[in-house]
Amino acid sequence: MQGVSISILVKNAKRASQKQSGADTPQSKDGYAVKIQHAEIFGRRDVKYDFLNGNSLKNIEWNELETNEPYYFFVPKEFSSEGEYKKGFEINELFKVSRNGIETGRDDLFIGFDQQEVSLKIKEIIENKELLLSRYGIKDTPSFRIYKHIDGILFSENEIINVAYRPFDCRKIYYQKDLLRRSFYDVTKHMLKNNHSLILCRQQSTFDFQHCFITNYLTDRNSISLQTKEASYFFPLYLYPDKDELNLGEGKVAARVPNLNMEIVARFAEKIGLEFSPVGVHSFSVSPSGSPRNSGDQETNLKPHAEAVNSNEFTPEDLLDYIYAVLHSPNYREKYKEFLKIDFPRIPLPENADEFWKFVSKGCELRKLHLMESPELDKPLTSYPVSGSNVVDKVVFKECSTGILRPSSVQVLPVSSGISPSSTPSGKVFINSTQYFDGVPEISWNFYIGGYQPARKWLKDRKGRTLSYDDIIHYRKIITALKRTAEVMEEINDIRKF
Repeated sequence: MQGVSISILVKNAKRASQKQSGADTPQSKDGYAVKIQHAEIFGRRDVKYDFLNGNSLKNIEWNELETNEPYYFFVPKEFSSEGEYKKGFEINELFKVSRNGIETGRDDLFIGFDQQEVSLKIKEIIENKELLLSRYGIKDTPSFRIYKHIDGILFSENEIINVAYRPFDCRKIYYQKDLLRRSFYDVTKHMLKNNHSLILCRQQSTFDFQHCFITNYLTDRNSISLQTKEASYFFPLYLYPDKDELNLGEGKVAARVPNLNMEIVARFAEKIGLEFSPVGVHSFSVSPSGSPRNSGDQETNLKPHAEAVNSNEFTPEDLLDYIYAVLHSPNYREKYKEFLKIDFPRIPLPENADEFWKFVSKGCELRKLHLMESPELDKPLTSYPVSGSNVVDKVVFKECSTGILRPSSVQVLPVSSGISPSSTPSGKVFINSTQYFDGVPEISWNFYIGGYQPARKWLKDRKGRTLSYDDIIHYRKIITALKRTAEVMEEINDIRKF
């Protein structure tokens, strides 16, 4: 929730004279005494006005802030856990290569709900580039010179691929690197093949940390938040060689390599007493993670969990699952929330191998839920009982117990870890005046991933569209995935109290 800041900056004549003379004082690092005082007012606007009108700078109860580099915050911060937090490894140091999500410059042109929609739009602008301005309002800018690139472009259906546009909302994008404002091909190319990618924001400007997701596809800049400060970064698990690097001679072919800092991996391995295997063997029995568009890729080898635990090795997937579970721990998010707001997360090392595998188990379950690969999603919690047009009009949640209608525009604070997912009431999600999804748990309806509530966002983005059979099945799976995510998060809390 945003507020208003009133800053009163006082130029101190004594300090100015100290600075001119070069004299040092013991009060501050640079020799010039500075005090930062802070006060807060909470309440309605009229209460704040009354307070400001009835007080002066002299009688307000000020708290003097101790500011430290590198951030110099002008608000109180709880950093008592800083020493413990810094013992963990930084995500952006563990993953050697990462990048902002791609930015098309005009999503309504380059991104669509299906292959046919995108194909039609791109063919039209190639045939008549005047449509760029008349239909899409696109002009050349210093950072986006599309007109010179579109001349001579040959349309290819193969360049229409999947993009993780929003949580649980995979769409199609025309990925021609020279046509997009920021394609970031140097890193994005690794997601054009069989891969996983962790999605995070570097900072949070709205809620506390809940900005974490995973994908097998390209990542959009706004995939988990629309806030400018909360741009999505993606961290590929593997790096693939370029075509000219494939042939190593003597019949040898270059393989993908983990996108990991091996010094940090070595620390991790030493802590849990296991060896690291870069081959990419799954710790749990899971379905192949290759995307449909890469059906020719070699499938990842699979190994049951029991065998992995009895072995003396862990893999890149295991490490990713461990990290994913930790980032979904409500205890972790609460204890380190001040640090998680200002930079990429640090991940604590596990206490031992047993704790490691427990986190891996939960992280693997979350990963499969969020990639829509979990068999649990085939057991829907909801029904869609009324036939009709299937056109999304006004999206409304109706609580079954009270009959209260709650429009999708009504915002609810993020679900706290104190709410039991198993005891949450259910309701109906209406897509128009007569049709609805029944049995939708309220915790699924209210659940946040980053700045979005996926159960609402997915439907609202389809206003005016007709839901297909596959759309209806997919939405029911989203509801199941969100409820089970809330349950798994509570189970992760039982593994370790951070």
